[in-house]
Order: sequence, then structure tokens, then C-alpha cells
Amino acid sequence: KAKAIVTLGGSGLTALLVSKWKPTVPILAMSSHEGTLRRFNVLWGVVALPIPEGLDMEKQLEIADQFLVREGWAKPDQTTVVVGALPLSKRRQTNTIRFHRINGPLP
Repeated sequence: KAKAIVTLGGSGLTALLVSKWKPTVPILAMSSHEGTLRRFNVLWGVVALPIPEGLDMEKQLEIADQFLVREGWAKPDQTTVVVGALPLSKRRQTNTIRFHRINGPLP
């Protein structure tokens, strides 16, 4: 019953892999790299969200929460699936999937 799938900032490989499964919920793909953000535009079901470089996972999730609520895709206390390669600062393959409850109330 997740409202969205959030892929953490990185090379964009995670968004590509998730997109291939054509999930029924939106895929929110975050990146600080312009080229990666442009590539997201051709992936099925992916919405690109630019973020500042160097953010930790919690800050990225805060930005994702705000975006999802603002766009009407989710409400506080609803669930998203977060997928990414941790630790974020290392260039690794996707190795993490977790459920995340959207924080609320949001401004």
C-alpha cells in the first residue's frame, strides 16, 4: 500500500532498475547531477527531483516527504518504499530497501 517509491540520490541506476518493473505507484528519483536528472525523463513512471549535493539519507527523505505531500501523492503517516545504495557517499550497487512513513505534519 505504498504511495510512492523513492530512489535516493546517486547515479540513477536504482531508478532505472525500479522503472523496469513498471510499478503502479510513482517513482520519485532524486539526484544532484543535471545529466542524471535528464536521463530520468525517459524512464517509465519516473519523476526527477533535483537535490543539493552531499545530503545524507534523512535529509533526502525529508525533501521527498515534502514533495510527495505538496504534489498530493501522499499524506503524512502514509508509507513509501525507499530504495538506494548505502552508504550514499560510496559508489555502490543498490543494496537497501526500506519502508518509510512520511513525517507529519509538514509545513
